[in-house]
Amino acid sequence: MLYYHGSPTGGLTTLLPHASEHGKPLVYLSLSKPVAALYLWKRPYTWYTYGFDPQGVPVYTESFPGQLRRFYHGLSGYLYTCEGDFSSDNPTGIPVAAVSEKPVPVSGCERVTDALVLLQACAAQGSLRLRYYEELTPEEKQGQRRMIAEEIRRLRLWQERSPLAEFIKGTFPSVWEETLRSAGQAGGGSPSSPEKRGGET
Repeated sequence: MLYYHGSPTGGLTTLLPHASEHGKPLVYLSLSKPVAALYLWKRPYTWYTYGFDPQGVPVYTESFPGQLRRFYHGLSGYLYTCEGDFSSDNPTGIPVAAVSEKPVPVSGCERVTDALVLLQACAAQGSLRLRYYEELTPEEKQGQRRMIAEEIRRLRLWQERSPLAEFIKGTFPSVWEETLRSAGQAGGGSPSSPEKRGGET
């Protein structure tokens, strides 16, 4: 089977396992090209707001206006292809994902000069659905707020300054403040992150 792996690093002939949040070094692979492209990421935090529809097509949903463009416009990187049978019994919970605890040989590589253009092309071809913030219903927007609040609580982001905490404070200030009040944390501070632009409406 053909798998994809997105990386900001070029010139790789073998994908090596790296430390992961799942307790052991792993190589992450995807059967979906657009899902792999979403991981062409160079920021010091991650914000992957995608899931799958009943037909198994990945659906990327913006949690604030202009999210897709902000994260992926002009973003370059490499999409590696690998062939083989890899473990689908993995801890990610992602339907199209597979992992390997061993190095994975690369069979091909595609240079990506603008990830936004690639993702939009995948959407035009039907291998990805894009849901822009302006298209969401009020109920769906509220669901996005609940998801963000749960992330703040789960990671207890108020406990220390971090790139993710600064991103959320700057982009979703009212969600941040409401969540800290409900958690009994006095004063979340004013948003100070350089990421404070194009946030909630």
